[in-house]
Amino acid sequence: MPVKFRIIDKGWKRILRQMRLMDKSFTKVGVQQDTTRKDSEVSDMVLVAMWNEFGTKNIPERSFIRETVDKKKKQIFGLKKKMYEDILDGQKSTRRALEIIGEYVQSQTQLTIKRKKSPPNALSTQRAKGRRLGKKSGRLVDNPLIDTGQLIQSIRHVEVIK
Repeated sequence: MPVKFRIIDKGWKRILRQMRLMDKSFTKVGVQQDTTRKDSEVSDMVLVAMWNEFGTKNIPERSFIRETVDKKKKQIFGLKKKMYEDILDGQKSTRRALEIIGEYVQSQTQLTIKRKKSPPNALSTQRAKGRRLGKKSGRLVDNPLIDTGQLIQSIRHVEVIK
């Protein structure tokens, strides 16, 4: 008498698909290409971010993306490991796992911007900021990466699912 097998998949195929998808996909965190500046002759926030991240002839380097990743590398990799475990347990999808990682790196990058104190703005920039922000906002005048708040608000995460 032949033996018959009946395979009952309780989600393993879906989990395996999600794990493979996670290996090919990623989260982009930073100022995305479609972000524009509203208050200046410089319309592209990507340029503003790049000038501050790497510096120019007239603007000193004030890394906020690389600094965040360097300082939080251990936590980011720990979170990634946790997300793989959650996918394996069937608790998260690849998209949700990448969103959680993106939200974390985005919030940490914004925190880096808020806490940045050096190199300080040029005296002329501090005066211009002081006139715009008023004396009550002296703390913001001292922060070289915050003027209108557009840079910090432009930090976003985008999941790329392959």
